[in-house]
Amino acid sequence: MKLVECVPNFSEGRDRDKIQAITKEIESTPGVKLLDVDPGESTNRTVVTFIGPPEAVLEAAFKAIGKAAEVIDMGRHKGAHSRIGATDVCPFVPLSEVTMDDCVQLAHALGKRVAAELGIPVYFYEEAALKPERRNLAAIRAGEYEGLPGLTIKVPGKFTHLKAVGWYIEDYGIAQLSINFTNYKVTPVHAVFDEVVRLAEMLGLRVTGSELVGLIPKEALLAAGRYYLDKQRKSPGVPEEELIRTAVLSLGLSDIVPFDPKKKIIENQVEQPKKRLIGMSLREFADELSMDSPAPGGGSAAALCGALSASLSSMVANLTVGKKGYEKAWKDLKQAAGRAQKLKDACLASVDLDTAAFNKLMDAYRLPKASEEQIKERDEAVRSAAMEATLVPFDVLDKSVELLKLAKKVAQKGNRNSVSDAGVAGQAGRAAAAGAYYNIRINLPSIEDREFRSRITKQAVRLKKRALRLADEINKMVEKELKKM
Repeated sequence: MKLVECVPNFSEGRDRDKIQAITKEIESTPGVKLLDVDPGESTNRTVVTFIGPPEAVLEAAFKAIGKAAEVIDMGRHKGAHSRIGATDVCPFVPLSEVTMDDCVQLAHALGKRVAAELGIPVYFYEEAALKPERRNLAAIRAGEYEGLPGLTIKVPGKFTHLKAVGWYIEDYGIAQLSINFTNYKVTPVHAVFDEVVRLAEMLGLRVTGSELVGLIPKEALLAAGRYYLDKQRKSPGVPEEELIRTAVLSLGLSDIVPFDPKKKIIENQVEQPKKRLIGMSLREFADELSMDSPAPGGGSAAALCGALSASLSSMVANLTVGKKGYEKAWKDLKQAAGRAQKLKDACLASVDLDTAAFNKLMDAYRLPKASEEQIKERDEAVRSAAMEATLVPFDVLDKSVELLKLAKKVAQKGNRNSVSDAGVAGQAGRAAAAGAYYNIRINLPSIEDREFRSRITKQAVRLKKRALRLADEINKMVEKELKKM
């Protein structure tokens, strides 16, 4: 599904009725979801975040801009933040199945409509700029609303893809920097935060924390979490939730108001497919597995074994990183722990994917076959579903080889006190490989495509042999180490 994020900034942060009148236009647009409304008293500015398909987002943005022009009197507006109109900026951000070029086209289409139908002057900046001198937003805002027209180019600072302005807030007795990141991948949030801390210390000041206005991409916080764990000489190969917790604490994101990842991270606001099985408790999953229904079954169990193998390998790596006597292995095991976390998440996803694929195949077999057309549709549905039911465990088998390589690595280089855990990682990886292989074999006969059957069979046999060989090697290594104890 095509999804675009829009983050317009309106020059009103005090009058709640006016803010609500603007956001009502967004909420009333079909297909659009309003995610966040963040008004600022001292800046007299509100940052709004919403998402939806490109066409719906464009419509909502147009309606909001029109309402803002109607209710906001720029002749009487005063605030600490630079601004150039009732709607100061209206950026589009690609989220799903949409590129930055698509967002540029969206911006140009919106600007053309705003100018033509509302009679409001429009400027394009950053990626959407039509002239080089208009790319820098600070240059466009020079002189602000009262100084239109006029452009001045400001001297660039240490970072690119970033705009910043500072002011003193009497109500709180603190100074504040307002920073706009236009590309967190080039200019990471944590790098800027640390530089602000360094500069503040040079002035005898202390940075107490930070506040996120609007929403943030998950990867920006994950990168910050990895960065700060690495600075602490800890392994960044931990679950996403721990990386986010580390980022929030290190950036002081809860200094002013509590930071809620469910509300402030973009991806958490987008509807996700329900993960029925991995959302269960251990007891619930085991009970569900034990029932007389064919799914979940061996395929889901094999995927779970893969996730357990990855978790144990990550655990051993994390128990080694930072421990004296293992310094030479730290770098290698940090990478191993990070990769193990990704494999863990992928295998957990396959727990539900395997059951969903089986259910889809059963649904295909139940399709009517009263006519030639129905028979043809049923056969095609069965063929497609059978392939999917085969490819899910095939992916688990493929990943099990890497899982076992990781288990071998932590068995070789990891903390000796955790060698038994590395051994269990190897055994769980073996179970994942063998279990996935069985599920491939049982699904293949229902597929008429001989070329597909032959190719998958050969690859599966090869992968299983590699996996079992690795598992045997790990077992010998672990037995050897245990005999020394």
